[in-house]
Amino acid sequence: MEKQPRDVLEDCVDCSWTAPLVMVLIKTLYGVKFSEEGIYHFLHRNHLSWTCPSYVLAKADPEKQEQFKENFQDVKKN
Repeated sequence: MEKQPRDVLEDCVDCSWTAPLVMVLIKTLYGVKFSEEGIYHFLHRNHLSWTCPSYVLAKADPEKQEQFKENFQDVKKN
């Protein structure tokens, strides 16, 4: 598919193609309901891929993250 979810689905402002979004698209366009597992199998059979969302913590402290990275490198060396 060459379009982004935001081009096709009104509720998607900043998102990628995930299996649940593909389910909504197929249901909206064709009236066919798939299970999430069925979507994964369909995409795999048709050599298509999907993305999994990753989460960013809103309250993450950049200083503590940097400190952790430095300490982690020291732990890995020992």
